[in-house]
Amino acid sequence: MTVSSFVDSFRQAVPGLRRSRGNRAPSPKGIPILGHIPPSGGPRLDAMLKTAIELGSVVRFELPMVTAHLLAHPDHVERVLVKDNRLFTKRTRGYEKLRMFLGNGLVTSEGDFWLRQRRIAQPAFHKQRIAGFAKTFVRCTNELGDRWADDARAGRAIDLHADMMELTLRIASLTLLSADPSERAGEIGQALDVMLHEAIARINNPFSLPPSIPTRRNQRTKAAMATLDSIVLGIIDARRKGRAHEDDLLQMLLEARDEETGEGMTDVQLRDEVMTMFLAGHETTANALSWTFFLLSRFPHVARTVTAEAVQVLGD
Repeated sequence: MTVSSFVDSFRQAVPGLRRSRGNRAPSPKGIPILGHIPPSGGPRLDAMLKTAIELGSVVRFELPMVTAHLLAHPDHVERVLVKDNRLFTKRTRGYEKLRMFLGNGLVTSEGDFWLRQRRIAQPAFHKQRIAGFAKTFVRCTNELGDRWADDARAGRAIDLHADMMELTLRIASLTLLSADPSERAGEIGQALDVMLHEAIARINNPFSLPPSIPTRRNQRTKAAMATLDSIVLGIIDARRKGRAHEDDLLQMLLEARDEETGEGMTDVQLRDEVMTMFLAGHETTANALSWTFFLLSRFPHVARTVTAEAVQVLGD
């Protein structure tokens, strides 16, 4: 399917979609030669939302060596991710950069390999098995709540986002690896922070240097990756040799087998899936929680309603 026919199919699915010349989606004004490269450090999300409001739910961006489209309607997202997913690949610059850090896990892989990995991993994500982690969620959250209560009595200010990062890192470490990061919290947290920011920087910057060039930044990223790999692969090795057996997600993935072939995951595949889940369950969740608290503080009437519902459902 060509871009023009794809956009045409969107027009049929969603009435009122604007169009520009020919079959191309509308496009904002760009910079000569550079096209629509956004200014570094600028409010990109705001700019994209403003563009979608002004030009419609499909917007074209001309970037160096590639044309990109912004899809701002749920029907369009469903077409790409569900209905016509086989027409789209993950062979993009963004996914290529992510693979440098996450390997070939469920987020970055595709095709037959993705299907096999998903088939193996799916039993580990059964509702009842995931529900078993709830006690860990509650225990870690209650411990943070007790600390906040002490801070409140002492009149101490708290760094909400730092606490959310610490909380989600601890929960992810315990449920994924049965490892309490408090022993190596600084080391693990710093390594994850370096990896995450470098991944984002490389995705956003089309002119980043190859990781093989020994710049100070590349060396720092390489060291961070080595730290995380040594921790994760060390735990995997101990499990393989029977020195430990835990009721966590890694153990579930270790024991999972492909129903068709009987094969399990290799150490490299396990490492890639763990790294993917660390990234998905740590920083992103901490950001969502931080913004939730911020918005509740801005709208006290909503906060009161949420509190009342929590007490009604969970008890005082």
